[in-house]
This record gives sequence, C-alpha cells and structure tokens, in this order.
Amino acid sequence: MESTAPSESSMKDFSSSNLTTSPLFSDSAADITFKSSDGMLFKIYRKYLEATSAGFTAPPFVETDQDPVLLQEPSEVLEILFRFVHPPMESQQYHQPNMADVEPEVLFAVAEAADKYLVYGAMNICLSRMDKFADKYPLKILNHSYKHGYDELADRTAPLTVGFRLPAVAAKLTCPGLLQKWIVYYDRWMELSHFTWLWMQDSPYTRCGKVIGWQLEFFKRFAENPRSIFPLPPVPPFTKDCPYENNCHVGDLNALSLEIIKMGKAIPKFTSILIPSR
Repeated sequence: MESTAPSESSMKDFSSSNLTTSPLFSDSAADITFKSSDGMLFKIYRKYLEATSAGFTAPPFVETDQDPVLLQEPSEVLEILFRFVHPPMESQQYHQPNMADVEPEVLFAVAEAADKYLVYGAMNICLSRMDKFADKYPLKILNHSYKHGYDELADRTAPLTVGFRLPAVAAKLTCPGLLQKWIVYYDRWMELSHFTWLWMQDSPYTRCGKVIGWQLEFFKRFAENPRSIFPLPPVPPFTKDCPYENNCHVGDLNALSLEIIKMGKAIPKFTSILIPSR
C-alpha cells in the first residue's frame, strides 16, 4: 500500500485547469478522487472500492473529500484497474477488460497494481493472461508470480528461464531472495551436463564416431538452453560394420540416457527448492 499525503504544491496542481479528469471516472458526486502519477484524476465511489478490493480501503486512503489520493501508477494503468472496481455510469457503456489486447508492459504494470491494491477481478484476469505469455516473458512472470505467491505459475515458468544468460536473469529477478533461489535451481540443471561430461570422460569408447556425434548434439542443445535437451538425442543404432566389433558400446548410451532422464525428473519444483544455509 503506497500513498502520499498531498503537498501544498500538489493541491495547487489539483485545482489547476491543467489537470484532466478521466472521462470514464468523472462523476462529481463520487466521494474519493485519485490522482495518477502523470496528473490525471479519477473520481470513484468509496462503496465500490470496498466491494471489489481490499487494498484501497486501508487507512492511507481515508482522505478528506477535497484532497486527491496520490497514487504511484500512471493513468494508463489506473484507467484499466478502476474498470475492475467501478461500474459504468448510466451514460457510459464499458465492460471489465479481458486484457487480451493490452500490451505486455501494460499488462505487467496492471498486474502489479492489482496485487498491490488487492483488486481481485484484475488479479485473476492478469494471472490468466500471464500464463499464456510464459514462453515470451518467463523472467518477468517468474518474478511477479514468486513475489505474490502464485506458486503454480512460478513452477510452470521456472524451467523456461534456465536458458537465459546470468546478467539477464539478475536484471529481471528483483524480488528479494528470488535470484538466490534461482541459482540453486539452475545448478540442478547444470548437474545434468556435468554428469554427462564425466561419463564421456570415463568411457574408453569416446573415439566412436556415433558416441561423439551423440555427445556433440547433447552439448549443443545444452549450450543453447539446458531445457532443450529433452527429449534427448536419439541413440544411434548398432551396426555390423562397427570398428569396435563385438565391443561396441553405443548401447551404453541407452543407459546414460535413462540416467539423465531420471536426474531430470528428480529436479524439484522451483518453489520447493531450498536455499542451503551458510
């Protein structure tokens, strides 16, 4: 919950003709006026706030009727958010946004505001839309879902993040404790590569072209995105012209593949990852 008491200068701005009022929320009889970070006014009935949200009814928003409540969000975000709060006036016709045509950056901003002010209808719609955007914006969605306790969405999104470079991850995962948890999760994926590399080093048959070919394909995929190793490269078939004759160990790749699959399935869900104590 973040609001600030209006200063003397802001009161002057409020009475200034330079300020505009949202056409959708301009009923002069409304008993609360909100002011966006870019100076737009929203006139809202208190009874609708109390019915549709929990965040707007807390003490910081109990203001005098003459003073605007200053919010940190821009008008573009608040105009969407208040449509989940306030029914249209008799002269208006609008529905709650389905968020399908909203730009991703605006969607994330509305989702953050919805959770901040506990606007329940907006929270549910934004969560549904973010689930559909998971492939495109996994880091942002992981950050939001972890911050606000959406464990199922965090667990579905986390595997999509393991292919990102560490600087990008560090820049996006800003929720306290999240980056540390992600590093532990990422390390579990790195164990698959380390295990496979050790197996290859210990194998006396790494001169086999088929084994080397499988190895190159595995590490190529892993370098691009650890998650893309599944399904694993197909194990090449045994052939009679194998230079190792009866000692050909291409079949050992089957055992290796099964072990890698077993290790992959053993990677815990993201939200159940424990951060080691110091």
